[in-house]
Amino acid sequence: MGNMLQFFSTTKVVSEICLDYTAWYEKSGLNRGGRMAIRVVAMDDDADILRMVRIKLERAGFEVLTAANGGAGVELVLAERPDVMIVDVMMPEKDGYQVLTEVKKKLGNDAPLAILLTARSEPADMAKGISCGASDFIVKPFSPRELIERVNLALIRIGKTPGSPKSV
Repeated sequence: MGNMLQFFSTTKVVSEICLDYTAWYEKSGLNRGGRMAIRVVAMDDDADILRMVRIKLERAGFEVLTAANGGAGVELVLAERPDVMIVDVMMPEKDGYQVLTEVKKKLGNDAPLAILLTARSEPADMAKGISCGASDFIVKPFSPRELIERVNLALIRIGKTPGSPKSV
């Protein structure tokens, strides 16, 4: 009977330790690889592109939040303060340039890195994006590998640990 009591007592202690660790882990912001999760807000009015971006970035170890238009995207960025935002140029409510301008105006130097998704590859469009605060561009159509590499490069530029090089 003594061994049985000792077993249940030990099991209870281990169980409490596991619960404490789980609570700490959930609050820590660490991803499954034990690194701080890099948070990304992706905005695009094309549901298929948005789904692909979310799935591929999550598989690479990023925490991804999505918005289907520029207005919702601005609100999400202001509320969640991500490390990176991926913004489609042509969206309803607010286009990508308006999103970048508003976020930069409200957050200043605390604004997340901005990567524009665009079907436009003219120098004037890219210059406008840079003047609004974009740090990089991804021209549609794009590969999932390019998406992850562009996000990782942007993170390296600011000294953050990029996502893992898992296969996409």
